[in-house]
Amino acid sequence: MPAAPLIRHAGEGVHNEAFALPRTFKVLPEDVDGAFSVWEESVPEGVGPPLHVHRGQHELFAVLEGRLRFRCGDESGEIGAGGTVLIPPDTPHAFRGLAAEGSRCLITLTPGGGANFFLEVEREGLNPGEHMPRIVEIGLRHGLEFVGPPLD
Repeated sequence: MPAAPLIRHAGEGVHNEAFALPRTFKVLPEDVDGAFSVWEESVPEGVGPPLHVHRGQHELFAVLEGRLRFRCGDESGEIGAGGTVLIPPDTPHAFRGLAAEGSRCLITLTPGGGANFFLEVEREGLNPGEHMPRIVEIGLRHGLEFVGPPLD
């Protein structure tokens, strides 16, 4: 069945705050038969996920505001507003917010099922300080594997 048209205005979508990173899902995998997912994410200065891989999924970051430091495979660097980073499947990567005023990016994951990881983590009320084994289990089920620490 083809996907139905979907219009989301600024601020609209499915709000999620797993890992204390506010995000709004603009397109969920179920909106497009699992083809992709898209969300807007706010990244405070000094914050970012541990080094991880998405098994069989491409991830694209478009920086809308601020500045982020990325590590993607053997490459690393900073990217500001207007820049993009494409992460191939199975490539270890991490990012960290650099801007004092925070950063904002638009993230696309294809296929999109990995977005459900964040929804499930929030639904269960999990946080890394107390529930990392459960978070790892959920991640593996959604094609996400943690392979190292966050960036310094």
